[in-house]
Amino acid sequence: MRSSQEPNTRSSSEYSNIIPQRVKFIIYSLTGLEILKGPLDFGRFPEEIRRMVLEWTLVEDSPIDFGLHSSKGHRSRRLAIFRTSKQIYTEAVAVFYRQNKFAMDGTNLERFLSPERVNYVRHLSLHLDSDISITRVLRAIERCQDLRSLHICLVSVPRFQGRAKCNEERMRLLKFKRSTALGQISTEVYRSSPLKMILESLRSILQSILEGGGFEKPLRKSSRIDSHSTDKINGPAGKWMVNSWVVKWYSLLGSVSGLLTSAVERER
Repeated sequence: MRSSQEPNTRSSSEYSNIIPQRVKFIIYSLTGLEILKGPLDFGRFPEEIRRMVLEWTLVEDSPIDFGLHSSKGHRSRRLAIFRTSKQIYTEAVAVFYRQNKFAMDGTNLERFLSPERVNYVRHLSLHLDSDISITRVLRAIERCQDLRSLHICLVSVPRFQGRAKCNEERMRLLKFKRSTALGQISTEVYRSSPLKMILESLRSILQSILEGGGFEKPLRKSSRIDSHSTDKINGPAGKWMVNSWVVKWYSLLGSVSGLLTSAVERER
């Protein structure tokens, strides 16, 4: 049996290769702290150490399902650290909602984005079906000012407003105020959906709205006004161009009426 007095066989060089320099510095700094003497108080640990412990405890590699297929028991065990103290709760909320990715259906989105969470959420993955109003979903997403990535999967045709189903015409009416922090946007159609053709057209419009704030209808090339000059019509130059056409028509009508008047006088 190995004696308790026997020294450790690992050399200091072996430990230096295993423990990162930053962690070694923290361990060495703890040796002189009074917090290690007597009952352990996690709140008295240095802020950097508390943050590391919270990250090890709360941050998941895969997205966390909120109301989809989540395990309630596993979630309650993982979030038990929230009940430690008010100070730890505040720090844990920031770490948990900033550094994790969350997946849910659109009906749970408004409940998930409570006032204490909405400013921390950075990564969302949403499933939209026929029970969800896409207008309300977009308004809820707009509240996440620190959102960094957004993924939306169309499972079925969502509602527009009230009970009205969404179609291409209604989808083009949607507006979206994109936050400056939102950099990654992706959309897809649920692969097992029987409405793939319809959903794919809606998905294309939705992607355009999320990226640009609204759907821009392409101009027709057969328009009477040149499509390259349509952007000039709204400015001063465009107003001058329209006014010049009006003046030309009035002058043409005036000359025609003058000719008709002179012809009638000659006949008399």
